[in-house]
Amino acid sequence: MLRYSREFVLTALILIAGCGGEDLQVVPVEGRVTLAGGGWGRPGIIYFAPSEPAPGFPRLPGMGDVDTDGNFRATTQPDRMGLVPGTYRVSLEIWEVPPTMGGPPAKSYVPRQYQTAATSGLEIVVPAKSGGKVEVQWDIPN
Repeated sequence: MLRYSREFVLTALILIAGCGGEDLQVVPVEGRVTLAGGGWGRPGIIYFAPSEPAPGFPRLPGMGDVDTDGNFRATTQPDRMGLVPGTYRVSLEIWEVPPTMGGPPAKSYVPRQYQTAATSGLEIVVPAKSGGKVEVQWDIPN
């Protein structure tokens, strides 16, 4: 399974999204994702893969930094705090031992099921007319 660095993902988001323009509507999305009710041993990244954009909106991925308590804020582009309206599948990347070339085997805090959007079962719907922010909370079983 391929893993990408945060810098690569951010660059890809920028290239996919283009400039975005001032009229790109995003809805603030924040929340907390915990492991068996507690925090994580290290910070990580949460990914939002668009599965169905809201009518009239572009299909743009998002991501966010996850702190050791599990708190996150989603971004669509480095300067866009929030997600474009639509439905997203969610995955997590939080490494106990990060993958390296020639180093020790990688080890994730995140159970395998939650490492890819296709299998995580985590989903969020960002409404076009939310009138505020969307808050979510997920607890990942250990």
